[in-house]
Amino acid sequence: MKYFVVADIHGFYDELIKALTDAGFDESNDEHMLISLGDVFDRGRQPYLVYNYLKQLKEKNKCILVKGNHEDLLLDAIDRGYFMQHDVSNGTVKTACDLVHLLDPKMESNLDDIIECLKNSDIYSFMEDMIDFYETDGFIFVHGFIPIIKQYNWKTYLNDWRNYKDEFKKAR
Repeated sequence: MKYFVVADIHGFYDELIKALTDAGFDESNDEHMLISLGDVFDRGRQPYLVYNYLKQLKEKNKCILVKGNHEDLLLDAIDRGYFMQHDVSNGTVKTACDLVHLLDPKMESNLDDIIECLKNSDIYSFMEDMIDFYETDGFIFVHGFIPIIKQYNWKTYLNDWRNYKDEFKKAR
């Protein structure tokens, strides 16, 4: 298997496709697999195109999606039901508006309605289904770092680090 690894796409579809094309990624090649290491959204001008492309690859089992902190930010805002100041500064509100307006072009910019629309969309489940890490025989792929937690018994942690889901979110 040949892995093509990207991170921090941040909604820049054109740049993603160019980088994958330049690297020789061919989604029809059974030996090619894309690994996205999170931060699919926020800041870029084409979040919906990135979402559609990665969703299509995922449906064909051609893409592994590792969750990043920007997916956490959007999921947290949706789950809490409102946006906070850091959601504005990180680009989360703009991404939410862009995604919803492409789902429903007639949607007004009422933030409560935008959150509700996203909560009931495939975009929400797309982000929820992302994994904390992907492991091969020789590599562990994460967004951020593998959390090393001093408060846990070190020997136990070395064997069980994969089970500390909350710690991965902190590491992102």
